[in-house]
Amino acid sequence: MNCKALSTLLLSLTLYVNNNINAQTTWNLKQCVDTALTRNTALLKNKTGNEINNINIKEARYKQLPDLSFLASETYNHFFNPTDFSENTQDGTIGSYGLNTSLLIYNGGLLKKKIEQSRLSYEVGEIDLDALRKDISLNIVYAYLQVLYGYEQIETDRDLMEKKKKQFENTQLLVTYGKLPQASLSQMKAQLASQQYTLTKAENELYSAKVDLMLMMEIPLIDGFEVEKPHVPDSNELQQTGSSSSKDIFTFAVKNQPEIKSAELNIKISEMNTRIAQSAYYPTLNLTGNIGTTHSSANKVLGGFSYAVNDQIKDNLSTSVGLSLQVPIFNRWSTKANVQRYQLNKQTAIIEKKYAETQLRKEIEQAYTDMTVASRNFESALEYVKATKETFANAELKYNSGLMTALDLMNERNSLISATSQYIQAKYQFFFKVKVLDFYQGKPLY
Repeated sequence: MNCKALSTLLLSLTLYVNNNINAQTTWNLKQCVDTALTRNTALLKNKTGNEINNINIKEARYKQLPDLSFLASETYNHFFNPTDFSENTQDGTIGSYGLNTSLLIYNGGLLKKKIEQSRLSYEVGEIDLDALRKDISLNIVYAYLQVLYGYEQIETDRDLMEKKKKQFENTQLLVTYGKLPQASLSQMKAQLASQQYTLTKAENELYSAKVDLMLMMEIPLIDGFEVEKPHVPDSNELQQTGSSSSKDIFTFAVKNQPEIKSAELNIKISEMNTRIAQSAYYPTLNLTGNIGTTHSSANKVLGGFSYAVNDQIKDNLSTSVGLSLQVPIFNRWSTKANVQRYQLNKQTAIIEKKYAETQLRKEIEQAYTDMTVASRNFESALEYVKATKETFANAELKYNSGLMTALDLMNERNSLISATSQYIQAKYQFFFKVKVLDFYQGKPLY
């Protein structure tokens, strides 16, 4: 397949994928996460970069094999007589050909150590990719929950808008029959306009949340983009899922989180680098072999007959086998300095692992504290919204009976709007904080 055909195929596949994405308008959480993991450019870049480590493994393994090279040369010689500078009739060509091979027999185990070093580097790369995938997934979950929060906030605001419209109609009747002053109608109009502003603001925030989610997924903006509304556990369910202690969560996480595994492997890589540097203390033994031959058109035998090229190649055939030994004696302290540098790098890697464990413990303790606070806020918000709903229901009865002004009713409504908004926000904050702890416990995020 030529380059033009390949480019056309890739372009067609890209357009096909983008068309399918644009055709899909309703997404569930799994689809959002999977799409983000498929299209995230940082993840794709790191994947490609880690393939270099995989190539390094293959290269290190193949270096254990003997090499083989073929050398050929053909030279034309034109001679002049040095006495009279006349041309020499013995001009001609000289050719030489040969196969050369060499095999490393011993170098202090350097090749095997480099194979292990490349393998460890590739493993670290895969672990880092896993860490990036988890971070992307957690960010998508948060963005997805922001959209769900927007849905619920709009649903609440629309419900309040409908109620305000009905109250406006009731106020018109009460004003018509003289039970309320004209000012009450003006106040109700202001409340209706205020609620419309609140609803419009919530719709804009929902649109922004959708755009943020699509940008995280790295897909083109889609008109009519919607997400499915999964079951969000209530307070009791969330409390059950978040019942593990911070100590238990850390005990699990320190054995399974990618950043800790990566730090442990970096210690092993530092140890391997030290052993590789120490290989320079040992001698190097190589086995070499050669087979070659030459010919010349200037060669002649007695009687003036030409010496056939095929015969020359056969007669001049030579072979050689040899061993070469290189013993390091003094290299101006270079090897010792390298060994000491890598030993210090190992100490740094050990410290970095301890630091990673400390940071992980802090993150888990903070996440656990955030979850506990979010749980309490959720419980308080739930009780608060129940109380304000009851208070507002009583206020509506008083208003419809002419025992409360529109301004007082507006104050009660504002309290209900605030309580409802706090409840919705507290619920999704609590849900997300539980998901963060699930993340550290290795539980599925969806």
